[in-house]
Amino acid sequence: DDFVHALDQPSVDGLNTWLVSKATAPHVTVALSGLGGDELFSGYSIDRSILYWQQHRAGLLHALRITKPFWNLAPVPIAIRSRLNSRELYNDFVGSYLEWARVASPQAAAALTGTEPTLQHDAVYDLFKSFDRSDERQLMQRITAMHIHTFMSSRILRDSDAVAMSNSMEVRFPLIDHRLVALTYNFPQAWHIKSLRKSAKLTHYEKMNSYEGHNIKHLLYSAFVRDLPPGFGRRPKRGFRLPIEKWLKEGWESELRALFHSSNTFLSSKALQSEWAEWKNGTGKWVRLWTIAVLEQWNKMCIAA
Repeated sequence: DDFVHALDQPSVDGLNTWLVSKATAPHVTVALSGLGGDELFSGYSIDRSILYWQQHRAGLLHALRITKPFWNLAPVPIAIRSRLNSRELYNDFVGSYLEWARVASPQAAAALTGTEPTLQHDAVYDLFKSFDRSDERQLMQRITAMHIHTFMSSRILRDSDAVAMSNSMEVRFPLIDHRLVALTYNFPQAWHIKSLRKSAKLTHYEKMNSYEGHNIKHLLYSAFVRDLPPGFGRRPKRGFRLPIEKWLKEGWESELRALFHSSNTFLSSKALQSEWAEWKNGTGKWVRLWTIAVLEQWNKMCIAA
């Protein structure tokens, strides 16, 4: 409840910052964060996927777009059709970005909110489209701008600042200093990303990538490689992951069950119970359950109250 109240908006990021700031606030009042490193220095898998497909598989994307009406109507196995659709989506920059960033499909979101799937999709798509810098000369700049104006600014940056301040901790973000952003934003793609083909084909990006083997965040790593411990470059790029999935299954299960089966809910009670059933039978993802739980709890605490 304290974390949800500290967020002050129905988001899902910031729990790690909230826990760390709560533990360290008695000892320090100002801390530095590496937030912005992935956004400015191409640390996300979606950067490589979009660049690879639009720059090295443009012919195939064109063929998929032309033939889409045929293989969508033909008796093609669902798994193959789904794979073809996911590849064809790279023809649409905003659509492919949303596919990477979304937690739930438009159909699932519509079921939870009681709206039409088309309205859900169009509203979110139009919002992200408004942030698309389609006039940029480089595709790399277009991707970076989308990260900065959506995922970073409205979510992880705002959440980190809010939850840290709730614990009387001020967090500084040196990597998004406006002078550094202005400088690196205009660097050519070749300076940002090396081994594009190799890293774009990683089947498990978070586990298999490395700074030296796949040149993840090449510019940032190269700038500080002499100051890093031996062997650091061979490690995979890792975020600050909390065992939230374990907590959902163990320590928080009774509270979550009550939340998802409450008779007084903001989201559709039928859809909430369906989401809980999927989670219990192993087909639901913890990120989605966590997101829905935070939204529902935030509404109870900040709106309904």
